Amino acid sequence: MRDWWTNRTKRPILLAAVSLLVILVYLWASAIKSDVPVFDVPRLFGDSLMLRYESEDGGDLLITRTRLHYQRKGGVHPNPVYRYDSADGTLEEGGGRDWDMAAGEIIKTFSTGSATDARLIVKDGRLRHWGKAIKSRTILTKGETALGVCVDSPGRLTAVFSADGRKRPVLRGWFVSAGGGYRGQHYVEFFELPSAERIGDAVRIPFTTAEGMESGCWSEDEKYFVLASHRQMRLCVIHVGHNGE
Repeated sequence: MRDWWTNRTKRPILLAAVSLLVILVYLWASAIKSDVPVFDVPRLFGDSLMLRYESEDGGDLLITRTRLHYQRKGGVHPNPVYRYDSADGTLEEGGGRDWDMAAGEIIKTFSTGSATDARLIVKDGRLRHWGKAIKSRTILTKGETALGVCVDSPGRLTAVFSADGRKRPVLRGWFVSAGGGYRGQHYVEFFELPSAERIGDAVRIPFTTAEGMESGCWSEDEKYFVLASHRQMRLCVIHVGHNGE
């Protein structure tokens, strides 16, 4: 190795190899990772997510958009309905008939509840446990910056989003978005309300706010939390597993 370093011809080659190795290690360390499977949904267009079980007793979880039809390329097309099989963790495309024949309660992205005793709020990038009957406190999130919360319909559980890294502007063609977003690793954590007790460990998610990550949607029984990216046309189904499940 010393002969390589002292050789003026070979020294640049060694420096280039070391630099390339450093770059590869950095890219691997900074790559967005996911603790849950990611499904491609290339034909799922429209607004917010909408979920329901195929029967009142459960069964497969059906996933679609609140806009059941969308206009694209001069025509009106039906949005597909995706069927999530929790037994084997697979997602298959179905049709509108599956949705119409289902009997489970329909839950939409913004079908959120609110806790009366205490709740979790995000202020200045920090997660706060707040309520009239408790002493307000800050709760550390997995990511450096807390981004927002998504409460389920009964107001018993909440998902908390956080991210690593600094907020950066996002390019939109020739323009720079005023909102920007975080390009670092994003996480979702789950808490019970009103106690703010954690449920399990933080989950690394494959989407970032710089790439159009949307707020998620809870299933009716609070077992699953579905998160999607409209721009990437991908989604993931997270098993929350509270109450010992």
